[in-house]
Amino acid sequence: MAKFGNKSKEILATVHQDLQTVLEYAIKIVDFTILRGACTAEEQFQLYKQGRKKVGDAWVIANKKKVVTYKDGHIMKSRHQYKEAIDIAFYRKTIPHIIWDDDKANYYLVGIVLGAAEMLRQYGAIENEIISGANWDGDEELDDQSFYDVFHFQIK
Repeated sequence: MAKFGNKSKEILATVHQDLQTVLEYAIKIVDFTILRGACTAEEQFQLYKQGRKKVGDAWVIANKKKVVTYKDGHIMKSRHQYKEAIDIAFYRKTIPHIIWDDDKANYYLVGIVLGAAEMLRQYGAIENEIISGANWDGDEELDDQSFYDVFHFQIK
């Protein structure tokens, strides 16, 4: 059975209790690592700058493939800043441990986490619905997302 490493435990402790409960259950089913939990406005802004360059007073997209967020942490705040979001990735025993573009593994992980979240909510172990950045609108149509973030989970 998989278990969290110390760094994952540390990050997990920074987010809402419902997310902690769901992920503590899910780790018993599938191995994954926790990448990011709660963050400050400045940490969010550093992520926002990825894939962008400053032109005059504005940050414009220079490389869309490197953009990881559309939330700048100041004007548009991330749910990470409210401790209501977490980023995780499927973890393999072999190197490389994380394969970022392995859609099958990523969607498998999303299914496990969302299934665990719904079960725990129905049993009253958590209060909030959890959604994934793979399906922001919850309509089960995965090709209609304006920003695809399969690694992101948040309280709805």
